[in-house]
Amino acid sequence: TVYMSMGTVYMSMGTVYMSMVAVYMSMVSLWLGDHIVSISLSMSMKVPAIVAEARKALDSGMCVVIGLQTTGESSLDNELIQKDGNINGFVSLTKEILLRFINEHFPTVSQAEPVQLQDLWCVAAKDMLSEFVTKMDLPNSPLDDLIDQLGGVCSVAEMTGRKGRIVRGEDSKLKYELRDSEGEALESLNNAEVCIHTLLCTDD
Repeated sequence: TVYMSMGTVYMSMGTVYMSMVAVYMSMVSLWLGDHIVSISLSMSMKVPAIVAEARKALDSGMCVVIGLQTTGESSLDNELIQKDGNINGFVSLTKEILLRFINEHFPTVSQAEPVQLQDLWCVAAKDMLSEFVTKMDLPNSPLDDLIDQLGGVCSVAEMTGRKGRIVRGEDSKLKYELRDSEGEALESLNNAEVCIHTLLCTDD
């Protein structure tokens, strides 16, 4: 009986420990999600000022180098998967990150033993929150937005590790396009873009 009681105590302690770990991991996920959203939103909100300063510098005959903390490629790739590759506009990194966080971390399952059941209230709350975020007017991807506002890929040399990007075609419609369709190494592709734009600037 004593051994059984001790076993029960150990099992209870294990359950409490696992619960504490789950809470800790949830708090870490929440902090990371908040941090990533803040970075994305902060970069996007700076785009208008960056574009204005860049245009002043270009008008003065100077070259402009802009550095970003992230390209947002993972969010763009996820959006491509969600829409089966059919993207006809800019992607909001902030919106995609928020929706992905809600989808992955919003609890909808009741932990009642011995089975796990869907909590209908939580499911409804998750759907309502996702719908609210979807309707929010959040800023576009800062990298694609900057390139577009500064003249497009014909005027801006991109030095990143991205495989693809949102570009404006000759018909002014936005579409997803691979940076290189022949599988060229990204480093070589970056160098080629710089060389091309350097020659164009020299000719001007």
